[in-house]
Amino acid sequence: MKLNDRITVLFAGLYFSFACNAIAAGESAFQIENPWVREAPPMASMLAGYLMIKNTTDSVAMLIGVSSPEFR
Repeated sequence: MKLNDRITVLFAGLYFSFACNAIAAGESAFQIENPWVREAPPMASMLAGYLMIKNTTDSVAMLIGVSSPEFR
């Protein structure tokens, strides 16, 4: 997996972890576990987030993209 793809997946997971309140139970194909973001040093221009994304359905689910007003 390319580095850019990994970064995209990480931030996608962050979005879903913050957006869980907007999704009714049973409507999401993804389950987010153990999300965390390390505290950034002063003047940092980037952050990294880590999490586990699980597909909770029996079918293939594709995560195309995400965004969050919390990380702009």
